[in-house]
Amino acid sequence: MSVMSNKKYFVVSYSYQKSLSSFLRALSKFHEYLRMSSLFSGKTKEKQTSDVEHAINKLKQEIQVTEKREESLGKKISDCVERARQKAKNNAKKVEFCIGALAELRKKKRFKSDLDASQLKKMILEGQLTSLENKNTENKVLTSKNWFVIECIFFCSSVHNIFCDKWSNSSDENGIAAISGTSTEKQRDLVNEMTYVMDQVQEINVTSDQPLVEISEEDELEAELAVLMNDASNKPSTIEAKKEDEVSTHNVSSEKTGEEKTD
Repeated sequence: MSVMSNKKYFVVSYSYQKSLSSFLRALSKFHEYLRMSSLFSGKTKEKQTSDVEHAINKLKQEIQVTEKREESLGKKISDCVERARQKAKNNAKKVEFCIGALAELRKKKRFKSDLDASQLKKMILEGQLTSLENKNTENKVLTSKNWFVIECIFFCSSVHNIFCDKWSNSSDENGIAAISGTSTEKQRDLVNEMTYVMDQVQEINVTSDQPLVEISEEDELEAELAVLMNDASNKPSTIEAKKEDEVSTHNVSSEKTGEEKTD
């Protein structure tokens, strides 16, 4: 009986020792995976988070600068139109002699093209900002989910290893590798998105800083100047018409009062 009990004890202890060694080996692999993986490295995560936040803040600052630039350009355009109207009204009625008004219209045309470029830049920046924020949120959710899934896999594998002595290295490693691959792909997409956004911002800034192209559409400017001159010439006629109406109404009222007195 003692020999049989010793054999059973030996078998049980050997099985337990084998399960424990498998568990410790899996634990060491898991810790090595956590140490070597860039996804779960604290410094890498902090650095990546700071890079994403820096890119988002950079885009927000660029959008604010673009909005201020649009306001300034809109004010300049309205000022140019007003000055052109005044010069067209003060100068001769022929378009050929309205040099100052044409110069103001050229400035207005340049400011208008610059305003269109600024609006396009703002639209691109807002789209890139939305895309980058969505990528960042998705990456945070995926990272927290991966932590939970890997811990569940590790816990189930360890319990299965201790009590059943059936550790399946291939399935667990494939599961962790699949999750790691998915996370790595998501983070690679995020980094590529950040790089693309910053390149777009730099390219737009270089394009907007280039000198404006000289405008040679003289016919269009002269037509616009003619419209301004017509407006300026029509304004006095409308004022005179108002004065005539006032005089006529005054005469009619005086006639009515005279008739009432005679009655």
